[in-house]
Parts: sequence; structure tokens; C-alpha cells
Amino acid sequence: MKIYSCDYCGKRFSAAAWLTRHRRIHTGDKPFVCDICGRGFNVKNNLRKHTYVENMTMTMYPDELQAAQQHMLKNHIHQCLVCGKIQPSPGKLERHMRIHTGEKPFKCDWCDYHSSRKDSMRKHHTRCVKKKEIEGQI
Repeated sequence: MKIYSCDYCGKRFSAAAWLTRHRRIHTGDKPFVCDICGRGFNVKNNLRKHTYVENMTMTMYPDELQAAQQHMLKNHIHQCLVCGKIQPSPGKLERHMRIHTGEKPFKCDWCDYHSSRKDSMRKHHTRCVKKKEIEGQI
């Protein structure tokens, strides 16, 4: 049996096609391109998954998109219907969706800063309070 080795990292494969696929990690080559949005993929199957989600969401109105997202949540599939990214939990998917909606529900009590993430707000709040203390506003 012939062994194929990666020139970049030395990883070994028993098939030339697997080595070719692996090399794309190092080269950044993304030969599989979505006809809808132009996004490239290094693995053909990732393009297939993306295209399925892209085609499905392009034909949906916002209320249908939300209903489809709820259906997926009920079935424990935490995949974004906008970009196809899969999240490990419903909460992480909800947080991820704010990237697409622009929603920033967390507001600083001390200034006009808003954040889409609670952890970012906590960090900001700590810095903001220290700044206000230094300035003598607290």
C-alpha cells in the first residue's frame, strides 16, 4: 500500500485524494464556490450543506425563517438558517443570531454602550466603572 505524506506537516494518508483535501488546510485553497453568495469551501460536502441552507433561507420570509429556526431548535439542531453555522446549544444559537439581527440587548448602566453579548457587557462595565471612579463621577 502506498503512503502519501503532506509536504507541510508530515501527516500521512493512504489515498492521494485525502492528501489533496488535507493540503487545502495549509494552502487556504477553496475550490468549491457557492453560486449564490460566492463563499468558497475547501471540502465539497461543506458546500453542499451550505447550499442547502442558502437555498432554503432565500425563499423564506422573516416569519417563515423564524418558524423554521424554532422547528430546528425543537429537534435539537442548532443551526443558523442565515449562514449555516451549527451551535452546540440553543443559547449559543440565540447569541449567534444577534450577529445577523444586530440586536444588542445588554446596556451599560454608566454610559451609552450596548452589547450583543452579556460577557462583553460585564468586561465593559468593569472598565467603565473604573474610569468613572478615576474621573470622580462615582
